[in-house]
Amino acid sequence: MKAIDLVWISACLALAAAPLDWPYGYYQLLRVMISVIAVFLAIRSWRPGSRAWTWGLAAMALIYNPLAPLSLGRELWTIVNGVSVAVLVMHWWATERQRGAT
Repeated sequence: MKAIDLVWISACLALAAAPLDWPYGYYQLLRVMISVIAVFLAIRSWRPGSRAWTWGLAAMALIYNPLAPLSLGRELWTIVNGVSVAVLVMHWWATERQRGAT
């Protein structure tokens, strides 16, 4: 396992744990963590001719942006978190496939 894999794993675990009953500080930390990870992965995904992952991850960073937070209900955040986990897993899978091709 590479160190970068821990980025995906930690983000997915944090998002998966979000539906549990946490203090508000957890959700503030989650926003910061996911937005930083999304920006980091977006920058790593920047490739000429193929920028879909970059724009998708940049959109995720904006959704979780802690400076101008979106005010969604708990139910909607649960859906957004689930979709975010799916996006991160797909990005990890695509990156692994690309690593294996080189």
